[in-house]
Amino acid sequence: MRKQGLLVFGVALIVLGVLGVLGGLLDIRWGEWFWPLALIGIGTWMILRPRMLPEGVAVTQKVLGDVKHEGVWQVENEDISMILGDARLDLSQAEMPDGETSIGVSHLLGDTKVKLPEGIELDLTVNELIADVKVFAEKHEGFATPVHVLTAGYADASKKLKLEVNSLLGGVRVERV
Repeated sequence: MRKQGLLVFGVALIVLGVLGVLGGLLDIRWGEWFWPLALIGIGTWMILRPRMLPEGVAVTQKVLGDVKHEGVWQVENEDISMILGDARLDLSQAEMPDGETSIGVSHLLGDTKVKLPEGIELDLTVNELIADVKVFAEKHEGFATPVHVLTAGYADASKKLKLEVNSLLGGVRVERV
């Protein structure tokens, strides 16, 4: 999942850069073309993304609005895609299987907030243009570079959450509950 997120992010930056250069060289007002191309790209992504995932991964897609998993819920491998909105994953009452469970969150603008109870360890990768990440009391920042956080007991834990967040702008907050 990590390599796919970086690849998509890198290709998007290259395309935007090429459009900017071509616009300047050829006197093209690419602003007139940007929104239609962006909408085509988003629509294509929403159609193709579920087909790119392995079998058995749940898919949640939203254009606008938040995705909230709270209260009693069954944690499973999941891919969450949004344009504008927050992802809130409260695992305090969740039923989580033993082993590693992977959740991917992709959005253009929005925050990802996770409530993680004792007994569940975390492998977090964040790919954001401007990363603003806080895991428990520890703050991590970065610009166009991945942020990776692995909790100390991850290797030996019976319940593990592998979380990958891909976003243009947003923040990631993980707190112990």
